[in-house]
Amino acid sequence: MKKFKYYLAFFTLCALLMTGCSKDEPTGVDINDPSSEKLATLTIGASLNDILNLNRTHLIDDLPACSDDTPVLASIVLRPGDKDNTSNANDIILDIEIVAEDYNNDNVIDYFTVYEEALKLPAGTYTLRQFFVYSDEDKDMEDLIWIAPFDDGDGEGTLSEFVENPLPLEFNLFDGEKRYVDVEVLCYDQRDVNEYGFVFFDILPRKIYNFCFFANYCVGNRDYPANYSLELWYGTNIENPESNTPLVGPETNMVGYYNNDGEEVDGPTDRPFARPLCIPIPEPGPNDTGAYLTYRLTLEDWDGVYGSAAGTDPIVGTLSWAQILAVLDTNEDGEITDADTANIEYLHLFFNCGEIPDGGGNGCDQTDPEANCDNDDLLNKCDPSNPNFDGFDCDGDDIDNGAENDGCINNPDKTCGETGGPVVCNLSIPDPANTCFRGIVLDQTSSSYAEVGLDTGVPIVDANQPAIDAATFGITLTNAGIEYNWNSGSATVPQYLIEIKDTENGDVFCVDENDTNNTVEGNFSYPIYIRVSGNICPPA
Repeated sequence: MKKFKYYLAFFTLCALLMTGCSKDEPTGVDINDPSSEKLATLTIGASLNDILNLNRTHLIDDLPACSDDTPVLASIVLRPGDKDNTSNANDIILDIEIVAEDYNNDNVIDYFTVYEEALKLPAGTYTLRQFFVYSDEDKDMEDLIWIAPFDDGDGEGTLSEFVENPLPLEFNLFDGEKRYVDVEVLCYDQRDVNEYGFVFFDILPRKIYNFCFFANYCVGNRDYPANYSLELWYGTNIENPESNTPLVGPETNMVGYYNNDGEEVDGPTDRPFARPLCIPIPEPGPNDTGAYLTYRLTLEDWDGVYGSAAGTDPIVGTLSWAQILAVLDTNEDGEITDADTANIEYLHLFFNCGEIPDGGGNGCDQTDPEANCDNDDLLNKCDPSNPNFDGFDCDGDDIDNGAENDGCINNPDKTCGETGGPVVCNLSIPDPANTCFRGIVLDQTSSSYAEVGLDTGVPIVDANQPAIDAATFGITLTNAGIEYNWNSGSATVPQYLIEIKDTENGDVFCVDENDTNNTVEGNFSYPIYIRVSGNICPPA
């Protein structure tokens, strides 16, 4: 069994037992029924105890001490229902102030939360799914001091082994009741962020940016667009990347074929193409002064282009924040802009190409539209294998290749392919109020749509300052159309606009907050293309 170097602590959720109604068996929770005689008031308190109380003295030979910082804030996720409830639609997500007082007059300071109206709850069964404790209300990474570990099913070798009752922790509330619920926590150590049973970004919420990779594969004097898989880790053990904290992957880039008219076809043809692969990448922590991420690209077979990838070594490297900033769009002050993927440069890597001079293979500048970097009788601007192809203008009609209608890349007529145009949305969304912010799909712009290929929850972020999971937009394909729901915790979404297309250039189906069916009606099939905007506001 893995021996962890942690200091174990207990966090006791103290609920003061009130005289109340009869203690019938709890039933399912109706969170929309605020009837006072059916409410229980939950006051949360905490006490920190020594590891010796757990009869695990063999773990404390050289353990670092817990932080001396005083807990001031608890961040919780409480879900109505039992442990088996997988729906997060009614999750109660709260940050609650913690105060210090000798609560039971034993000359030991106890920690408990102030009264919280949101914790006046209907009687029923609840499950605590997250309990993080911070030493500052800002909830910066360095302020996280305790975590209740989550049993994620990995079993032996995870931190949930070292507590008697890890999360998810199920308990019942009765009418008019307050009660005790004990929650054991571990001191938090960022080096072992992946061992607490939570997703990395749930524990270390950082700004996320879109970062793109592009790769070529060289055979003789010819370089091809590469078909590859990508993995990303937090950490810099380049000799053994799997020992780092996994973040992304393996993800594969999009590859395909064009015909001579620039239309995508099944292929193979002599005009293969590959798209840059863009992934979410976190900003560094306060202690990440140099390289802090490791990536690995593995070449995959591509029949009809270069054939087998056998014998080609993976590309493994590290990334520092300075390297990332060199690729992301920044303004004159060095601040990152909100450019969409098409305006973000990419990290250009090469398989089997030897020493690559600046600008691309064979000393040729891949960004020069008039160059012919792969000697295939096609200028870069008309060559689908060039990584900048979508941003070039092959036919000189002032329309980028990527924005041309099907079959029009080599046609200088600006009206090429026009058929009257698709149906557009006739709805709009007002600007958010002063206390609200505009939520959009991650990396969405005013003109872009996100491609969705299955029933899922789509992350919604602040349009002006991207963050992790400001809300989640749920999508389900039905016979009636696309059913949707907003999960914004205790926040509200008073205005929204949802736009859906069945194809990239198809008609737009849209609804706003006046939709009573939570359904965008239409005959859809995956993949679909969505654009979502919502004004996310404090609880009403």
